[in-house]
Amino acid sequence: MVRSFGSVMLLFASPLAVLLGFRYFSNDALDPVTFGREPLVVAASSREVRDLQRVNLTLRWDPGAVIRAPSWSGTVTAVYVRPGTEVELGSRVLRIDGVDRVAFPSQSPFYRPLEQGNRGWDVAMLHELLRAMGFIDSVPSDSELLSFATALAVEAYNEYLGIPGSRLFDPTTVIWLPFAPFPLASLDAELGALAPSPGNAIGLGPAKLISATLQAQHSEERISLQPGVSYVLVKGNVRLAFDRESVSLPAESLAMLAETVDPLAEQTDAVIEREAPLEVVSVPSTAIVANGKGELCAWVMDATSGVSFRPVDVTLAGGQAGVTNVAAGLRVEDDVLANPSDVLDEWECP
Repeated sequence: MVRSFGSVMLLFASPLAVLLGFRYFSNDALDPVTFGREPLVVAASSREVRDLQRVNLTLRWDPGAVIRAPSWSGTVTAVYVRPGTEVELGSRVLRIDGVDRVAFPSQSPFYRPLEQGNRGWDVAMLHELLRAMGFIDSVPSDSELLSFATALAVEAYNEYLGIPGSRLFDPTTVIWLPFAPFPLASLDAELGALAPSPGNAIGLGPAKLISATLQAQHSEERISLQPGVSYVLVKGNVRLAFDRESVSLPAESLAMLAETVDPLAEQTDAVIEREAPLEVVSVPSTAIVANGKGELCAWVMDATSGVSFRPVDVTLAGGQAGVTNVAAGLRVEDDVLANPSDVLDEWECP
């Protein structure tokens, strides 16, 4: 057992003695290991800064003026107007049971049948209607009296609409307009259908966008606008001015925005950007260093030597994803040191 242990020790000791012998009689030495890094030089590149910010707009609308049906009954036998057209004074709009119905703007709708001998403010309105449609040459001096001459004009008016031999004015032959011309955005009347019920909306004017307020797309964020910089709101191909204090759109921009969204939509999205893009030079973010005063600089390769670097004061204009935008101090042709803290003994700005 003792001999076995001595044999094992001899087995390990012999190679160790050989190695010590080589080291004692050798003059070779290991080079020291260093961990220095080479300069990383990049060319500054040109870029446009637009300060893009996605926003949501909250919209408020005036739903538009309404045309309502008088006390009708029967079947729609003709439709003369279509959405997108303008309804004028005297325009034929519908035909119900073979009788045309015409449009007339006035302070109030007609509400009762009128015949010879009747008197009232609605008779004066009837004279205006007959004159506007060419059935009388002028309004009589006593405009609130329905005279024999006016009754004859009503007979001609009825004949024109499809009611022969009647001198009685029927108020249901007139569709009241709040104003004229009336831009018709929609019409709820179909050929062959029952006439719209009394008081129901048969036509709508275009909705009007009356306000649009901007908010950041995420509730925890705020819209950020640089002082002294002009911004615009971009929706599709339309560029819109907005008030930066109230973060809302003025009237002229509302009209333009309304053409890009669905009527009565409560929200839409858009983008804020600089009115004129800012031309900047972009470099890796690691190329920008500071000193104890907070002054910023970049180290640019000296053009004459091609190996040394000099500091250049810079003004920043934001950045993203490891890239910093420089508004002043660098040129596109500059070669910039991207790792000054790794290769320079004194890499802070002087």
